[in-house]
Amino acid sequence: MSEDDKKTINGIGKSSSLNLIHLLMGGKFDSKSKSDMKFKEFLEGYGSFHLKFEVNETPYILTRNFKEDETYINDQEIKKTNLPKYLTNLVLGASAPKDISFKQAFNAFARRYESGYIYYSDALTQQGRPSNDYYQRLANLSLLGIDTELVAQKNVINEQLSSLKKTQTVLNEQKKLVSDDNVLDLQDSLDKLIRDRDAFIIAPNYDQFKAQADDLTSKLNEMRNDLYAIKKNRARKLRSINQSKSSDVDVDLQKVKSLYEQANFHFPQSVNKTLIDAQDFHKKLINSRISRMTLEIEQLTRNYDELNNELQLLEEKRDNILKDLNSVGALEEFNSIIDRIRSLEREIFDINKYDEMVSSLAKDKHRLELEKQKVINLSIDYLEENNHKLDTIEQQFRELVKRFYDNHGGSFKIKLADDAKYLFDIEVYVPRDKSQGINEVKIFCYDLLLFLLNRELLGFVAHDGCIFSEMDIRQKATIFKVVLEFIREYGLQYYINISTDSLDQICSQTSQSILSAEDIAEIKGSIILELSDKDPKSWLFGQQFG
Repeated sequence: MSEDDKKTINGIGKSSSLNLIHLLMGGKFDSKSKSDMKFKEFLEGYGSFHLKFEVNETPYILTRNFKEDETYINDQEIKKTNLPKYLTNLVLGASAPKDISFKQAFNAFARRYESGYIYYSDALTQQGRPSNDYYQRLANLSLLGIDTELVAQKNVINEQLSSLKKTQTVLNEQKKLVSDDNVLDLQDSLDKLIRDRDAFIIAPNYDQFKAQADDLTSKLNEMRNDLYAIKKNRARKLRSINQSKSSDVDVDLQKVKSLYEQANFHFPQSVNKTLIDAQDFHKKLINSRISRMTLEIEQLTRNYDELNNELQLLEEKRDNILKDLNSVGALEEFNSIIDRIRSLEREIFDINKYDEMVSSLAKDKHRLELEKQKVINLSIDYLEENNHKLDTIEQQFRELVKRFYDNHGGSFKIKLADDAKYLFDIEVYVPRDKSQGINEVKIFCYDLLLFLLNRELLGFVAHDGCIFSEMDIRQKATIFKVVLEFIREYGLQYYINISTDSLDQICSQTSQSILSAEDIAEIKGSIILELSDKDPKSWLFGQQFG
């Protein structure tokens, strides 16, 4: 397919038509995709969409306005969060394969195309997940009719083993904080300290003397606080006296008078007298304040000296008591023994706890490894017991592949996984399947195989036109030939968006050896919508989002 063809696919809305059905059925927009966010904004302003479908011949109409969270099916309101479960129960019902939801089934039978996703990179990536994704593989095994109970058991065991490994990593980090001393040596030291503690005799009246010392220490602290307050108050008053003494209280009245006379303003004699009196009063006030604070400072000094002498006497008394207590070495030594005992007990506990956890992890790991091996043995038995069933599946796949490549049917194997993470591997092989065109033939054959194995599940298969992008005319025509046969024989509904170039090739004379005139007429008669890149009016939504 040319670059222009690819731009046409992304531009006029053929792929969007299939994606829209996914979105109506509970699919999600990719918040990291600018085109998806643009498409979402457009749909939210478009109005309501209606999708008609049947389940067991019962008609349903799904209605959704993308501006709202609710979806309506036959006028029944369904919350956005409940829609997946509702569709699983409605469409799949009790007969659905185990461990598969409606969304997984819909992805498998309606393989969409989105730029940046890997839906068409491999036959097994219909969910758009990496090929080693557990739930994607589980869905494929379930659709192939494989009992997935053992697969689930193996996955649970793998997760538990992974959790054990993480716990072991944490323990290895904690081990750095645990003493390397021999726990028996630590226990010997602990036993000796306990004997010393039990044999220790505390001096008589020790508690009484200790209480007196503590009481004196408390009083000394209060006295030191009082001394500090007196010292601070005395310093404040001294600063105030110094400031008062340095203040310039003398005013040169003759200069004041001269300034006013220059302004042609003459003081009366009474005003001169008032200024002199005010100056004298201010001087007396300052001197009185200095005298008063001087007396206060003298009193504070006497108080400080008296309190300081009393403090020294109490300090001497308290120190004598502490000296007596230290001379017998009683409580401090005893407490030191107690503290060391507690420290050793914690150290021994940490070492024993670490060893117990290591031992427990080892037991759990051994148990899980045995359980895993048991599951593997049961899986080997399962594959042997179902060998005929697996051969039939492979033969069905090979018959489909042979329609494209004469005498080359490839292979389809379900084998015990080499990777310890999974139980079964699905190996889908078509000769030269690394070629893009051949890989897409493999995808088509695998999807038709799933339909054969689950004809009553959804009843349809849908593909995006990108499946034709690298195919030659013969491969394209063969796809339609096989599809027409499935429609006539099994009642398949097949949805495909296809470029005009590919459709013209399929309906041309070069494909006559594969498709009959009746086939071509049926293909042309099945076209339900034609889009064109000539005019935006001929696009699905009249605008582009990529």
